[in-house]
Amino acid sequence: MDVINILNSLAKSRPIFYSEADFQHAFAWAAKSLYMCEPRLEVRMIHTSSRASLDLLLNLPGEKIGFEFKYKTSPISAAIYGEVFSLLNQGALDIFRYDCIKDISRLENAIGSGQISRGYFILLTNEPAVWSRPIREGHADDEFKLHENEILGGVRTWGPAAGPGTRKNREDTLTLTGEYQCHWSPFSLIQGEKFGTFNCLVIEVSTPSFSMHSSNKTSRPITRLSKPRANSGRYSKLTEFLSQTAENRIELTFDQVREIVGSLPASAYNHSAYWSNHPSHPPAVAWLSAGWKQSKLDFLGQRIWLERITDHPTHSTKPPQ
Repeated sequence: MDVINILNSLAKSRPIFYSEADFQHAFAWAAKSLYMCEPRLEVRMIHTSSRASLDLLLNLPGEKIGFEFKYKTSPISAAIYGEVFSLLNQGALDIFRYDCIKDISRLENAIGSGQISRGYFILLTNEPAVWSRPIREGHADDEFKLHENEILGGVRTWGPAAGPGTRKNREDTLTLTGEYQCHWSPFSLIQGEKFGTFNCLVIEVSTPSFSMHSSNKTSRPITRLSKPRANSGRYSKLTEFLSQTAENRIELTFDQVREIVGSLPASAYNHSAYWSNHPSHPPAVAWLSAGWKQSKLDFLGQRIWLERITDHPTHSTKPPQ
């Protein structure tokens, strides 16, 4: 099943939707028409005490695919194919972004429980602030941003600027096992409207691996939506660095780690859990894959010590040639 093909087909007949539910139903119908699959909406998640549900479950021969949808709108009034659409500005962006990351986490959990074999997070919006890089940092939702080229992964939490009203019912820190890069694609254009450009973000979620080589992205198209592409993952650079290190114990500053892998999320400086050996965190995936572990952390001094795992299959008493 080709998700991008479904969206391209849908954009031709439905360039705009009344609501998120309308978007979900239209996608499910298009998928059924193209692939003769059995769609099920609002499917309760298994192995969880919460009442969380998957927006859509598609049953195909040999696999079950889960979907989470988001539809964020800015004001627009237009007549399309004889239908009149009058969309309003929806909710706060910070809360919306948090819910998007939570949707991706929900798909990862559904894969981990065996309920689905893979999943897709699909976001459609005509709000430019969602896909555009912010001019300034220091916002409450910095770690939930979804702009072009943003990399999602690891621990995600509210910034200090988040007030009680923002955090209400969204207090939980979110953790993504995989690493995903945001690449937006054009979906449709409603001529003559200030917010007539609809862009789409598709993130494929597959079985997490200790190797970031299996991370998933969507590629930026030239004209239409294009298929997801594989990504080696920036944390693989840390794995490579450690694999080539002759010593059995090294000390790195946070800035040195940043020089190796690129920019670090705010949680790297705000939460010591980011540097733990938990295999759901991208840095831990990198050093565990190379046969190393975190042995000491000076969080205030922004330093970390790593040492070889002596019984790891990659361990060797001989330095690399």
